[in-house]
Amino acid sequence: MMIETIEESWGLNETIFKTDEYCVRRITLKSGMELPYRYNTTMDICWTIAHGDGIIIQDSSELNLSYGTWWIIPHGSSYMCKSGPNGLVILQTETGNFSDNQVIGTSLFI
Repeated sequence: MMIETIEESWGLNETIFKTDEYCVRRITLKSGMELPYRYNTTMDICWTIAHGDGIIIQDSSELNLSYGTWWIIPHGSSYMCKSGPNGLVILQTETGNFSDNQVIGTSLFI
């Protein structure tokens, strides 16, 4: 059961489950699309790739993403993602302080 589905120009952001302690989302990027640069102030994020391929850029690190890979994004990091030709499905688990968190979008590479 989905709690919330938000359609974006790059794909879908679906909240699957949410408590006061964690949140699980499915992020689906269309082929060749980018998840804009973001910065989380208090949440830690874990991505597990469920389908497709692409790359993630976090701070000064870059990783090729493919089925079964995972990546940790600690709070205070800037990150973005680009999907490959087959699109990209990310299972995202968020933990941390949700009440104080700010997700800041930026066009700058930090």
